[in-house]
Amino acid sequence: MVKRKKVKKKVMKKAGPKKEPVYVQLSDPAKNRRIILQTAIDAAKLIQDYEILRALKKEKESVLSQFHKVVTETKKLTGKLIGGALPKIKEDAKPKPMKSKEPPKIERIEEPVFTPEPVIESQPAPMSEVERLQQELGDIESKLAKL
Repeated sequence: MVKRKKVKKKVMKKAGPKKEPVYVQLSDPAKNRRIILQTAIDAAKLIQDYEILRALKKEKESVLSQFHKVVTETKKLTGKLIGGALPKIKEDAKPKPMKSKEPPKIERIEEPVFTPEPVIESQPAPMSEVERLQQELGDIESKLAKL
């Protein structure tokens, strides 16, 4: 015959009598609510500014990386150009600068005017974090104005 292990049953202890919530009367509750809403507005503005700074930092990093790529490519191409892509010429074959009394004529070329094509948006773009915060800020300010 197989012996069964004894399992202790957990006994729930009864807590003391349930305590009723205690309510406290606030003096001037409208003023306190106004202060809380103003603090919420300040916090939303801080978060909004942070999101803007974060987006600017990300954009700056991407522009800097593109700049570094262009600089390295330019250095590489100038190295190729100087290194042997240009033909060698003799000193006496170099053209001498011309000395003239007339200033060179400058031709002005008018640039064509480009007209942007109208863009048709099929669906509104999803709101970014900054736009969402601006909407929340407007809601809080409207609540504050109602007080």
